[in-house]
Amino acid sequence: MKRFMTIVSVFVVCVIAPNTLATTDDHFGWTVSSSSTNANIHYSLAPLGDPGTLYLWLQCSSGVTGAAASEWQMVTTGMSWGGIVPTGPYVFAGPQTDLLGAFVNVGPVTMVGIITVLDSSGGNICFAPSVLNNRNITVGVDGKGYPNDWRGFASGAGTPCEWDEVLCFIDAVETESWGRVKSLYR
Repeated sequence: MKRFMTIVSVFVVCVIAPNTLATTDDHFGWTVSSSSTNANIHYSLAPLGDPGTLYLWLQCSSGVTGAAASEWQMVTTGMSWGGIVPTGPYVFAGPQTDLLGAFVNVGPVTMVGIITVLDSSGGNICFAPSVLNNRNITVGVDGKGYPNDWRGFASGAGTPCEWDEVLCFIDAVETESWGRVKSLYR
């Protein structure tokens, strides 16, 4: 009987083990930066000018899948949206309120678009759910939709967006050691 329980417990641990790490609800992390080489420049002391240039980055993912598509809204306050030009093999369609993206298995830290803004006095640009479908998601190559973490951009007198402090944080659900798990079945 003891051997049977040992075999069953090892089987249960092997089945559960792949699920012991879980990501937070936010699987993909998007940022708007004033730099074409650094995704983490989210503030400028001076207005960007007319026209100004910002860069859209896929900053991170949990590593389970790459990005295939996205949907969200770009909200501006104190600056005007001029549009977005995709970089690389990426496509953006739709208005600022319902921005759709299509990608080819994009991995983390990839610049995917150049955003033009009119910014003469300072303002900000943030992410929000799309107006049409109320979604702020990225669809992975695996076909599943994941909510987004995000960080916007503020310039001059603009106030920073409320954004996610941690992008794509991976958290261990089970903190027990293997020895502790084995001792439960002795």
